[in-house]
Amino acid sequence: MSSTEGKGRIHLPEETLPLYTDSSLCSPTGDVPSSSLLLDNDKNNKAEHEVAKGTTSKMSCWEWVVVVGTFLIASAVRAYRLDSTVHAGVRYSTDTKALPKLLAMLTDMLPGSRAGQAADGRPHVTVARLLIVILGSLTIPFSYLSTRLLDCRPSTALLVSLFLTFDNGLIVQSRYILPDTILFFFTVLSFFFWFGFSKRDQRQPFSRQWWTWLMLTGLSLGAVISCKLTGMLTAATIAVGVAYQLWNLKDSSERMRHFKARALCLIVVPVLFYLITSQMYDVASGGKVDYPSIDVSIGSTVTIKPYNTGRGYLHSYKHFYPGGSEQQQVTLYPKAHADNKWLITNTSSAMEVNYKSTSLPFTRIYHNTPIRLRHINTHKHLHSHDIHPYESKSRNAYEVTGYGLLGFAGDANDDWIVDIVNGDRGGRGTFSRILVRTQKTVVTFRHERTGCYLYSNGEQLPEWGFGQLEVTCKMGAGFGMDGDRNALWYFETSDHPAQPEPSESDFSVLPQWYIEYFGISADALARPPPTSNMKASESWLFLLNRGVDFRVTANMIPELLFVLNPVVWWLSSFAVISYAVAIVALISRARRGHNDFDNPKVTKFITTGGYLFVGWALHYFPFLIGHQKLFIYDYFPGLYLAILLLFTSFDMGTATLQRKVRIPIVLGLLCLVLWGYSRLMVYTYGTP
Repeated sequence: MSSTEGKGRIHLPEETLPLYTDSSLCSPTGDVPSSSLLLDNDKNNKAEHEVAKGTTSKMSCWEWVVVVGTFLIASAVRAYRLDSTVHAGVRYSTDTKALPKLLAMLTDMLPGSRAGQAADGRPHVTVARLLIVILGSLTIPFSYLSTRLLDCRPSTALLVSLFLTFDNGLIVQSRYILPDTILFFFTVLSFFFWFGFSKRDQRQPFSRQWWTWLMLTGLSLGAVISCKLTGMLTAATIAVGVAYQLWNLKDSSERMRHFKARALCLIVVPVLFYLITSQMYDVASGGKVDYPSIDVSIGSTVTIKPYNTGRGYLHSYKHFYPGGSEQQQVTLYPKAHADNKWLITNTSSAMEVNYKSTSLPFTRIYHNTPIRLRHINTHKHLHSHDIHPYESKSRNAYEVTGYGLLGFAGDANDDWIVDIVNGDRGGRGTFSRILVRTQKTVVTFRHERTGCYLYSNGEQLPEWGFGQLEVTCKMGAGFGMDGDRNALWYFETSDHPAQPEPSESDFSVLPQWYIEYFGISADALARPPPTSNMKASESWLFLLNRGVDFRVTANMIPELLFVLNPVVWWLSSFAVISYAVAIVALISRARRGHNDFDNPKVTKFITTGGYLFVGWALHYFPFLIGHQKLFIYDYFPGLYLAILLLFTSFDMGTATLQRKVRIPIVLGLLCLVLWGYSRLMVYTYGTP
């Protein structure tokens, strides 16, 4: 009996079901799925069936034991000596979205969420770090299942999972609270659901299981783009698969129906997921979704945010720098807080020293206006002087501190010049180009005495700074929108007793989520993340697996190195290069009259391998645009696809080998990856 699912689809016997069916998952009998992830034609059906036959089988009980075993092994590898390594805190990059921050806030509410030391001096393993370990470990079984969905043998799927388990870079990432760990987990999960949907799409379109796989893919994509801007690369990869599937539909009347279903689940659902998580984070952090654009004036109580990152407030509190001037700290704080509020005053030393907003007239601020910023809660002025920052020790920057006390008018080091750089930030109107207005006007704060510019350098302060971001005053940073964008700021809110009521036109025309995602974060790929001791790589060194120092000793000796397992790196890189060379060779042979493309093995190699190759390229080449610093974890989604390409090619290339020949090759590869892992263990775990 044969199935007739529709015109132009592969016809297989009814007993040849996909990898996941409604029947028992522990059946010892094998069945054969279709041979290609994306292929959808009616040529060489019998040959394709022979290619697929014996390549994969339904998940039996022992395989599920293997899947659970890979998770346990990965958990043990990632949790090893976890209580002996100190973690400085959550590290957010500039393009981190709401989901990682929301998860961090949720874990902070649970018992055992506070960092500290136990009686024996070891650091507490917080709930947040355990969550990261679990998410990092869960990528391993999902990678196994994804490989099986690509019609690979169990031994090949095991190699994929073990290569990921013992990759030193992935291990380091899974031990520290990095948003990239969450991003990588949902990236792997998205591809797992997509591969499952593609398998179901070949045989049972619009069935209940088909809709389930498609909807789960959309939800996972929503989580991916809710982690970081780079999650859009994963969305683009799946969009390529969607385009290929729609192109290969033979029945044009069905194409629009398929397109609408995919648009609903892969566009609408992810966008809604992002909006919901963003709104939840805004509510949880005490922020508002949209503020009106109003005039900023002398006597206004304001909150100030960096333009380049979008999240974080200019902040001060009653804690002091441990060195340098030892004056009060000024930082960036990620949440809404009373210590984010500053009072704008003029620079006259003869003015009233009480600084009550009711005593200061509503005087609008124009370009090149000198002002002072007085911290509401501690009564200290935003201050800079010719002392270099204590933490970053930059020679072309000065400290920014809180200086003064109640009743003290301040001194010349408290004077700042507000320069308008650009107006109409995310809205309409022309007043923001002349007057300083909240939300729409981008400004710099130039220190009048030294000429340096208020600057958010992205450096995360250690424990004495509570993991907040350092603020300095950098020389030569103020060259407008074409200069160093870390010197750009905007006023988020402004409040004055004489402030006119905002009109409807004062609110942004564009939705706030659009401004945050595509306005503030459009250039986020060009900025390094705010990590304290992590150093970046130049673009060309990205190809060579040059490790970055995640933590160094006082003598600048690497103690914790962020570097990939060399075996994983070079073999996956070899697979990518070999695939490109193979495609060029096949095209060259076709031009000479050879019919390689009629071979079902070649067809499978081109379709499945080609999709993985395109996905790798989409996750790699965008990072080489421009001259930005790169970090090794930026490449992890691309690495995952390169590993899948390596072993799908390996599985097809060894299909004709006898078991007694193939098994030693598998064991040899396993020994190689364990050797690479052991060589870098000392830097992976920070052991002496």
